[in-house]
Amino acid sequence: MASPQTVAGREPIRISAIDLGTGDLLVFGEGIGDITGAFANQLLINCAIAAVVAVLGGLITHQFTRRSLAPLGDIIKYSQTVAAGHLDANLPTDAHTDEVRELQSNISSMVGELQNAVNIKSRSEQQMREFLADVAHELRTPLTTVRAYADVLASQQSVEPEMRQRAQDRIAYESKRMTRLIDDLLLLARLSSTPLSDHELIDISSVISSHFHDLKVLDPSRKLTIDTTPCRVEADPALMDRLFANLSSNIHRHTPSSAEVAVRCVSDKGTVTCTIDDAGPGLDDSQLNLLAVGAERFSTLRSGDHHGTGLGLHLVASIARLHGGAATFERSPLGGLRVVVTLPTTHGRHSANDAPHHSAKDA
Repeated sequence: MASPQTVAGREPIRISAIDLGTGDLLVFGEGIGDITGAFANQLLINCAIAAVVAVLGGLITHQFTRRSLAPLGDIIKYSQTVAAGHLDANLPTDAHTDEVRELQSNISSMVGELQNAVNIKSRSEQQMREFLADVAHELRTPLTTVRAYADVLASQQSVEPEMRQRAQDRIAYESKRMTRLIDDLLLLARLSSTPLSDHELIDISSVISSHFHDLKVLDPSRKLTIDTTPCRVEADPALMDRLFANLSSNIHRHTPSSAEVAVRCVSDKGTVTCTIDDAGPGLDDSQLNLLAVGAERFSTLRSGDHHGTGLGLHLVASIARLHGGAATFERSPLGGLRVVVTLPTTHGRHSANDAPHHSAKDA
């Protein structure tokens, strides 16, 4: 049997031949025009369907993509609004995909952090304005007193000895007060701009004992309890001396001479903790909150009777921070102010801090 053949013509014919073995061939064929036409028509139909499906798929994909990415346009507009300084604008949240929702969340977090930074900057500027106003007030008060007494001495040819002595004493007192304020301001500026350079291994407990025994000498009627262990830290000796001098001086100037004071200093797991409690008037909640956020002001912490500059506690906190520690302020169980100073001990030398416990108590 021969392979089928297609004979072209006005109408294509498909023929096939069979050898009968007698020298004759049996040939038969059939027209395939209808089949070829049907195939061509089906091909056209398939192409048309494919074209329609492609167009519909493109339209559907376009609409879906446009709908999915529409929030990106809103995000771009929001970013432009934020860039113009309007941080309080609302970020659209109608995302339809996880990716866009994640982008919105990240942008919202970024703008929130930016808003916090702006708020902190604004508060810092306000605190600086208040700080400068308080400094001006603190300087103006002694300057006014000095000028008044200087005018008295200059305007009167004959001044009574008692009045002259009073004027001289007041001028000397107010001059020392201004000097102390300026020294505090200079120290505060140095603490905020200069890293710790001069440090050595010192025993904090001995510094504490020295200053608070001096307090007992100044106020003999004061009940003073000192409970310390040898606590060695690497620190600037002058700054540590200033820190505890400020604390004892603050108690001496702002609490009654009979108010109880309790001092405790211990070392544990690489940290020295010094707790100073007093039974004085203390600070109210608003003042403690200001100290907690580092926004101490002269006027809020000044005692009018004692002419405090209000920088003492701020210097305490700044010195502690400079040494990698902290100072916190809270209500004392004794009724007044509790100051807790924490300082890191020197690395690798903690054995010196594990010495036997010692306690000294003055009634």
